[in-house]
Amino acid sequence: MNAAVIITASFAAATALALGALLVGVLIRVLSGDLPRARRIGRLAFGFLVLQAALWALIGVQLGGGQ
Repeated sequence: MNAAVIITASFAAATALALGALLVGVLIRVLSGDLPRARRIGRLAFGFLVLQAALWALIGVQLGGGQ
């Protein structure tokens, strides 16, 4: 396998697991009625998504040569 494929696949798996854990945390807090904490976790999840988008762009530039 190509190293770029391995890096991309492992990063995609880590992203999916982390985002899934954050969304499950929000769902648990909403169902338990703890809305302020659910909002905080939701903001954390949004910040995580922004960070992941930046990292995906960086990986794309590094692996694609900026083209």
